[in-house]
Amino acid sequence: MYQENKPMVKIYLLGSFSMKVNNRNISAGDWKSRKALAIFKYLVSHYGKKIQKDILMELLWPDSSRDQIHNLHTTVYYARKILDSLLGYEGKEIIKSSKGLYWFDKPSWCWLDIEEFDSNYKTAINLQEETKNLGRAIQLFKKAITLYQNDLLDEDLYNDWTFNLRQHYRELYIDAVLRGATLLIDVKKDYLGADQVCQQGLEIDPYREELYRSIISNLLKAGMYVEAIKMYHKYSRMLHEEFGLKPGPVIKDMFLEYGNFSEQEVNILDAINTESKARGSFFCKRQVFDLIYELQLRRQKRTGEVFALMTIEGKRTEQQKKLLNILQSKLREGDVICHWNPKTLLLMLYQTGSRAAKKIKNRLEEVLSINNINPVTIKFSIIKGADSSSELEKMII
Repeated sequence: MYQENKPMVKIYLLGSFSMKVNNRNISAGDWKSRKALAIFKYLVSHYGKKIQKDILMELLWPDSSRDQIHNLHTTVYYARKILDSLLGYEGKEIIKSSKGLYWFDKPSWCWLDIEEFDSNYKTAINLQEETKNLGRAIQLFKKAITLYQNDLLDEDLYNDWTFNLRQHYRELYIDAVLRGATLLIDVKKDYLGADQVCQQGLEIDPYREELYRSIISNLLKAGMYVEAIKMYHKYSRMLHEEFGLKPGPVIKDMFLEYGNFSEQEVNILDAINTESKARGSFFCKRQVFDLIYELQLRRQKRTGEVFALMTIEGKRTEQQKKLLNILQSKLREGDVICHWNPKTLLLMLYQTGSRAAKKIKNRLEEVLSINNINPVTIKFSIIKGADSSSELEKMII
C-alpha cells in the first residue's frame, strides 16, 4: 500500500529484471555496480527468506581466495547506498542483515511481481480444490498468467543460481495455464478461451506435450476440427524437428473420441507434411487437404458459414517454391494450401464469401506480378450449404 512521503516501487523479475520508482524506469546502468545489482536480484527473488552470508559469497566470488566477507560487506554497502539514491529512502531498511544472515525486507509500498504471482496462483488453487467461487479462480489464474512475461531473470540465463528458481516458476506457470484452461471449459464451456490460454503457454514452453494435448482436445470438443488438425501438424513438426519422433497414440485417440473421426481419417493425419512452415497458412499434402475439405463441409452443416476454393494455375518452374512462400506469408494462418497437381495450387479460404474472394484474388495477382511470377491463372468458387453434397473435384473450376 502506498504511503505518504514513501516512494511507490515496482520490481519485475518475470522476464528481464526491471524497476519502477514513482513510474520512473530504473535501468541496470543506474545501479553502477554489477555485483550490487546481483545481490539485490538474489535477495529479492528469495523474498521472505533469510540468506546465509556464505551463499552470497559463493554466488559473487566462487573462485576467489581473497577476503570474501570484506567484499560482501562492501558490496552490500554499495547496494544500500544505490537504493538510497534511487528510492530516496534508506537502503538499510530494505536490505537487512543480522548474525550472518541477509534478507530483502519488502516494505508495504513496494510491489513485487513474483509475490503477486504466488498469491494469485495459490489462492486460485485453493478455490479450485475447494470448488468455491470457480469464476474467481479463473480470474486469478489469468492474472498469474498475465504477470508471467517470460522466464524469471532471462538476462541471467547462464547464472547457475537462477536455474532452479526459473524452473520452479515455469512449472507453476504451466500448471496455472492447464488449470485455468480446464476451468474455462468446465465452468464456462469456453473452448476458444481455453485454447488461447494454452497457446500462451506454448509461447513460453513450445515442447510441453500437455499443452498440445489440451489444445487439441479443446478444439475437437468445440467442433473445430480443421484447427485441431493444424495443431496436430504443429506438434508433429516439433517432434520431428527436435527429437526425430512421431506423435504417440494418446493424441490420435482424441480425434476418435472427441472428433468422431474414423480410423481411416486418423491415419491420414500421418500424411501431414512436416516440412511446412510453422507460421503462415497451412501447407499440406493433397490427402490431408481432402480430409480438411470434408471437415469443413461438416462444420458448414452446423454453422452455415461459407468458404472459398481458389486455384492458382501456371507452369511448374523454379518459381513455384517462391510462389508457395508468398502465398503462405500473405494468406491467413487458418487458410490451407496443397499441390492439387503439378501445375495447380489449391487454396481453401475459411469464412470467405464472393466479395472477399475477389479482393484476395486481385491482391494476389498484384503481389505475384510485383514478384515477376507469371503467367498464372487465378480462379475461385464459393462453397455454400447447397454444395455440401458435391465432391471436391467437381467444385474445382
